[in-house]
Formats: sequence, C-alpha cells, structure tokens
Amino acid sequence: MKIFLNLLIVFAVVFTVALKSYDAARRHLSIYAYDLGGTVMRIAFSPNEILETIRMVENQNLDIRTITMGISLRDCADSSSKRVRQKVYDKITGLAQYLVKTREELEVTYGIPIINKRISVTPISIVGEACSEYDYVGIAKTLDKAAKEVGVNFIGGFSALVQKGFTKGDLAFMEAIPEALSRTDLVCSSVNVASTKASINLDAVLKHILLWLSKF
Repeated sequence: MKIFLNLLIVFAVVFTVALKSYDAARRHLSIYAYDLGGTVMRIAFSPNEILETIRMVENQNLDIRTITMGISLRDCADSSSKRVRQKVYDKITGLAQYLVKTREELEVTYGIPIINKRISVTPISIVGEACSEYDYVGIAKTLDKAAKEVGVNFIGGFSALVQKGFTKGDLAFMEAIPEALSRTDLVCSSVNVASTKASINLDAVLKHILLWLSKF
C-alpha cells in the first residue's frame, strides 16, 4: 500500500509539472527571428493576440496600407540630364520589377491584403543638381514612366532637403515642382524646410510660398 501511495504521489507531481508546462506553452506561441545584428530573438504571441488579429482581418477589414521599396539614386547623378534620366529609369525598373509580385506573394502567405505599392527614392534635388542644365521636370516624367512600368501606385522622392539652407539646384527644383506635378500622375513631391535639430528655414518657406503664388 505504501508503495502504491508513493507511486501515486510521483504520478501527481509529474502530471502537475506537465500540465504547467502545457499551460505555459498554451499561453504563448513563440517564434524566433534574427535581428539586424544576427542575434536570435524570441517573439511571443498569446492566443488572445492571435484571435484578435484574426477578428481584425475577418470582421474589421484589417489591411496593410502600403509596401514600400527604397531605392538610392545617388549613383545616377551625371552632368548630362539625358544620361541621368536613362540611369534613373533603368535602375528603378531593374530593381523594382518584382515588387508587385512580391506583394501578391505576401498577401497569399499571411492572408492580409496590401493596398498600395510604393517606391521611395533619393531626393531628386540631389540627383539632378550635378547636371550642367537642370531638368527636374524631365526627371519627374522619367520617375512617372518608371513607376507605371513596374506597376506601383505612386513614387515618392521628388523632394528637396532645405532645412539647413538651399543651393541653386534646390531653387531650380522648387521652381519646377508645379509643372512637374501637372505633367505626371504617380509622382509625389515634398520640400523639407525644418527639423528638430536645425529648426525652421524661414527663407525656404517664404521662397516656396512665393514660387507657388507666382504660378497663379
């Protein structure tokens, strides 16, 4: 009888430990991934989090707003605007040719729709400033053509960074924005006139406003 009781106690202990281990495993689903430094990191998801995601997809139409591909165009700078346009077109269509296909594969794999496909490039005021004759409108049209070729919804980066001051190229770029946007369909433009560190470049703000007002 004593042996039976001891076996029963051992069984109860083993069962309790196993139950606790199962309960801990049930509470969290873990996946392992590598960070940028190559270190393995553990990411845990609870059943409630998983179910909440499923409910958001099925009942609340959860989707991913956009998938974006960043492309550096710094190596496209050239003294010839014609060569710049060709380099820009070749690089974008070459690197982004599978972006739409990748987006479709991600939708199938994870079951979450991705609404927009987007490309973001190096600020064009930097790329086009090396040209002997500025042709920012021509570069904008090239961006638009490349974006349509690879099938994205829009392309960003027709931009200038003037928070610390502006050059002749930046001024020429700002003057070209209205015409560039009126001649393209998918190009998005911006001018960064401030930062937390550099504060606001009021000269650039005033210049930008005056350039826009002069078009009306």
